[in-house]
Amino acid sequence: QKEEFDLEKLELDDIKVNLAEALLKVEKIRKEKTSEGINKKIIILQCIEVPLWNISFLTSGFNILNVKINAVDGKIISEKFESLLNFRAK
Repeated sequence: QKEEFDLEKLELDDIKVNLAEALLKVEKIRKEKTSEGINKKIIILQCIEVPLWNISFLTSGFNILNVKINAVDGKIISEKFESLLNFRAK
């Protein structure tokens, strides 16, 4: 991580958007970005200022789609689609 910060406690009672709803949003974004198949899904429920779903799809074309969704109101916080090769060591 580029920044250090204290972990905030994740209150499960605050979560209003379930995993199925979050995955539907990410799948819609994936269809807009690419037609590549999904090889791996990484799903994290975390609290960084607000509770959020941090969902990453690794595609068959070695690309990563990362979407962060507010777990309280369902709004997209960020989305990024980039080549896995961008993560190689320098």
